[in-house]
Amino acid sequence: KGKIPPESAAIAGYSFVKFLMKDSKRTGALLDALRGGEKFATAFSGVYRGSPAQATQIWARTARRRR
Repeated sequence: KGKIPPESAAIAGYSFVKFLMKDSKRTGALLDALRGGEKFATAFSGVYRGSPAQATQIWARTARRRR
């Protein structure tokens, strides 16, 4: 939403995607669903069992612990 500097947003985005990709089966399932024409929010929720916002909250908690 443009609330953080672009460089910080890029680093955060990379970290979040890396977090999601820890489970390669889920990542593959998400990509397959998207290739199949499923909408992102629906595909994400089905694969990761929660909304992107919920996954972001989990990622943020784990990222804070690593500092």
